[in-house]
Amino acid sequence: MRKIFSLPLAFLSFNAFSQISIESVHLPDANDVLIQQNATLLTDFDPELSGPSMNWILTEEDIQPVGGTTTTNCIDVANTPFTFQFLFNNPFDPEHNSDYGIGVESFTIADQFTVEDAYLYHQNRSDRFAITGFAASLSGIPIGAQANPVDVVYELPLQYLDQSSSFSETNLEVPTFFTYRQQTDRDNVVDGWGTITIWGQSFDALRVRTVLNGSDSIYVNAFNLGFNVPRPESIEYKWLTHDFKIPVLQINATAGVITSVVTAPIITAVPDITTSAQLVYPIPASDMLFTKGLQWNDRIQIMDASGKMVYSSNQAVPAIDVQNWNPGMYFIQIIGSDQQRFQKFIIK
Repeated sequence: MRKIFSLPLAFLSFNAFSQISIESVHLPDANDVLIQQNATLLTDFDPELSGPSMNWILTEEDIQPVGGTTTTNCIDVANTPFTFQFLFNNPFDPEHNSDYGIGVESFTIADQFTVEDAYLYHQNRSDRFAITGFAASLSGIPIGAQANPVDVVYELPLQYLDQSSSFSETNLEVPTFFTYRQQTDRDNVVDGWGTITIWGQSFDALRVRTVLNGSDSIYVNAFNLGFNVPRPESIEYKWLTHDFKIPVLQINATAGVITSVVTAPIITAVPDITTSAQLVYPIPASDMLFTKGLQWNDRIQIMDASGKMVYSSNQAVPAIDVQNWNPGMYFIQIIGSDQQRFQKFIIK
C-alpha cells in the first residue's frame, strides 16, 4: 500500500503558497448552495498529520469519489416559516438573530409525532459562525428551540494556532409530552496551514481539528421518566480554503475509526455527476446556454465552482444568457417533483 506523504513546504525548492485566514465571507451564507462529494480513502492517510507550511497530497490512488453528491440549500431566514422568525429573525435578539436555515427532512418520533418543516438555523457574522437553534412543525404544531448558549462552530477570523472552546445546550419541549435536551462541547484548534492537492488541483488551506463531545437526554412526562445518552467522542479534520464555502476536504472519525470523508466539488477531477441525459448545451458555452429535456415546472439552480448560486428560476426556461458570466466551471441542478438532476458545464 502506497503511503501519502504530507511534507512541510520548507523542504521543497519553492513555496508558491501562503498562510491564509478564514473570515465570514469564506463560510456559508444565505442563498448559498453547498455541494459535497462523498469519498473514501484508499490508503493509510493520517489525518493527524498537520503543522505549518504543509503539503498534503491526495491523488486518485489515495482518495476516490463514491456514491453521489449531497446538496444543501442555505435558505434565507426570511424565507423560512413565519412562525419561527420571532426566534431566529429578530434584530432585538442578536444572540440568535440568524442568516439562514438548513431544511431537515420530515421524520416520525415514536410512531406518534410527525416532524415537518424542520430547520437548523445558522448565524454568519464577522466574529463567529454559529448554530443558533432548531425549529419545526410537530404534528402541525410549531415548536422551536434556541440554543443557549449557541453552538459557536468557529470564532472568526480563523488563523493558524487559534484555539477556541464552546458549550451549547438546546432544549426542545413538547408540552405535556416530553422534553429533549442536546448538549455539545466543541474544542477547536487551527493546527496547520499550507497547500492541499486533491486529484491534481492545489489550494491554499487552513487546517482545523475539532473535538466534539456531548449527550442527548429525554424526559417523558407521562412516565415521569428520563434518561441521558452520552455521544461517543468524535473528531472532525477540516481543510478550509478561500475557493469553497465548505471544507475542500473533511474527514470525520469516531473512536479512532474514520466514519466519513467528503470533499468540495473539485469539478475537473471528479467524474461527471450527471444523473441522466444531457441537461444543457453547448459545452463549453459562451453566449447562450440552452436547456434540454425539462418539464415546465422544473426548478433551475446554477452554482459556480465555490457553491455560490448565480442563477435560479422557479420554472423551466429554454435558454439562459451567460455572455457576462465569468469563465470557469459551473453546476446546474434541476429540481423536479420527484427527482433532482445535476450536470456540470463550462463557460469560456
